[in-house]
Amino acid sequence: MSINTNTLRTADRRAPLKIQFQQGYYAFLKGWLVNQYELVSVQGQEWQRGWNAGYFEQLDHITKKA
Repeated sequence: MSINTNTLRTADRRAPLKIQFQQGYYAFLKGWLVNQYELVSVQGQEWQRGWNAGYFEQLDHITKKA
């Protein structure tokens, strides 16, 4: 059985979304504020979700020390 690459959708050829999430998380840790993806795209939203996860983890860490 062979795979017909002509029938693959564009979404099937994208990198996994965990990469964008990890990039956003790492961006927060480094203090980078600019999302390299379009904000309305799925990749942009995943990047933002990773950035937000880093932010809220840091916020929890800070508030537990206070």
